[in-house]
Amino acid sequence: MSDKGFFSVGLDEWHKVCGLGMNEACIYLVQACGTGKTNLDTSWSVHACCNYTGISRGRSKKAQENILNSGCELMTQTKAGKHPRFKFIRAEDTELVWLPKTFIMGAENESPPLERARQTGDVMLLRLLVDLYAATNIADEGGVHRDVIFGSFERRRIGSYAEFEIFGFKSKGLTCCTNHPIVKPHLLDPEEKDRGQDFFARISTLTDLGLFNFVPYLMESREGEVLFPLIDPFTGETVDLITGVSETVLGESFATHINTFDNVIAIPKHFKSVALTGILFPRYRQQTELNAAGYEQTRQKIETWSKVFGDLEHAISRIYQRKIKGVSKDNQGLHQRWIDEGRSYAE
Repeated sequence: MSDKGFFSVGLDEWHKVCGLGMNEACIYLVQACGTGKTNLDTSWSVHACCNYTGISRGRSKKAQENILNSGCELMTQTKAGKHPRFKFIRAEDTELVWLPKTFIMGAENESPPLERARQTGDVMLLRLLVDLYAATNIADEGGVHRDVIFGSFERRRIGSYAEFEIFGFKSKGLTCCTNHPIVKPHLLDPEEKDRGQDFFARISTLTDLGLFNFVPYLMESREGEVLFPLIDPFTGETVDLITGVSETVLGESFATHINTFDNVIAIPKHFKSVALTGILFPRYRQQTELNAAGYEQTRQKIETWSKVFGDLEHAISRIYQRKIKGVSKDNQGLHQRWIDEGRSYAE
């Protein structure tokens, strides 16, 4: 079978099967990957589980029996014998999460995401991995919704040039919403000092495994719409025309600022509340219409803003080339004056 395409599982049922154990969760996903157009009927079973994971035949068979006999109403066996068939049971109101087949089968010669997650021995990490796909909307959010988790940045004004303000952004770490249903199962007792340590540890493991990564997006505001990414989330390449203008404007002083901040960005002045946010982005993506729309919107945002900043950089080079050194000295003087006066960059 081709590794192209996607499949679905019901979230309510997925959470139930995770309660049975890691092997049960793994074979459940493998069998779901083998469903046809109905996303309910499958002929994949023990053999497929052994083929796509490191689980032995004996344990795969036991895990399948546990699912059928658990009383959780997760699936039924519709045909016995050498080539059995199964049917998934789903509540009518269950939310569906769509996963790429590469999640089970892998891409090229890489170890499949499911197998990498299984090797951690942490079924709750596997549960979180699938849950994050349910919260992913690349078209509107750029990745996993900010209601779940995001990377926050402190914003400080550096100066201005023409119709642009120049800001420095420094990372303040990760923030999660403790009331979100995806986060709640991973939290410690409310009396614990660091309730989210397990959740953040699992997020860290998922990024270490190369299954997700954080992409810096500039937003209209902390709760506002996405403007553009600083790194193309689909290729991993820095969007040079967007990030390079600040270096052109600041000249020699840019090195000082980039050593102080994680990112230095020029922004049109009418954006009064811009914020830089780290959005969790999946490496393996479903080939759905929603993701195709997300890809196209990302391309358009990058092209639109690259033109805005490209035109600015061209104008600076063409008209003010001789003045760049002067602009650089002015900024350095401003920077040094603030230091001498004991002032911060805070707005």
